[in-house]
Amino acid sequence: MNDIQNSFRDVALEDGIGIWEAEAIDNYLVGNEYELLKCKDERVDWNNITFDYTNQFEMTFAFWDAKGTTFILPKVLQLALMLEEENEDQIPDWQYILEGICQRKQQHLFNDKQKNTIQNFLNYQKQKSPKNDWDEYDLLAFDYLIERWKD
Repeated sequence: MNDIQNSFRDVALEDGIGIWEAEAIDNYLVGNEYELLKCKDERVDWNNITFDYTNQFEMTFAFWDAKGTTFILPKVLQLALMLEEENEDQIPDWQYILEGICQRKQQHLFNDKQKNTIQNFLNYQKQKSPKNDWDEYDLLAFDYLIERWKD
């Protein structure tokens, strides 16, 4: 958690697409309805994004732009760690989000310290999972994801 906090300390959303605006896009909202949701987005400090909203709207990540991705990802990673510690069933689909970033070739949006933090997160996830929870395909996909974050 501290590593994530330190690596993403100064990241701001600025004029990027955040969780609420992505929700507006996903629901085809326009005009005033769109602007009302967009205004709800935290823009300065990702620590102010609540875990509830992150978990509720995680599937809108396809609509996050580059700034939204770098701003929201640290909260998603922290949420995954927190919910796993509490043995919650509804853990954000961080693999899907991290793979989506790779598919869109957005790893360059992250500085070396942030990439290292993401690699540490991935390695931690792999190490903490009992080997019998992974089939051969899962392990290959996980290793491939870790390798892609080295770029």
